[in-house]
Amino acid sequence: MPYCPSCGYEFQEGMTECPDCKVPLLDKLPETKETEEHEKWVVIRRVSVMGEGKIIRGLLVANNIPAVVEDVTFGMIPETMGDLSVIKVLVREQDKNRAEALLKEQEESTAEEDVSED
Repeated sequence: MPYCPSCGYEFQEGMTECPDCKVPLLDKLPETKETEEHEKWVVIRRVSVMGEGKIIRGLLVANNIPAVVEDVTFGMIPETMGDLSVIKVLVREQDKNRAEALLKEQEESTAEEDVSED
């Protein structure tokens, strides 16, 4: 499967360019030796819609927290089937606390905006 080296999203065979980032796709995402040997990635959020996963990843990356979105959905399984139909957002283990705080702050800010609009 081809991958975007910018956003990390996986695409269907036959695609050659990321429609969001406008960069050529790669057959495999590059991995550094340091990443393979020293970094552990952990799930920070589970969502059921890829767009939501990309938004969360974008917020994290914009705040200098490397993140990836992993789509483990299976098309024939309904979205209520637990981990078989989940899109995961992952961060490095050492960034987990900072990422959690950032996402909590964002959620609280959004909740305050919703209340003030009512």
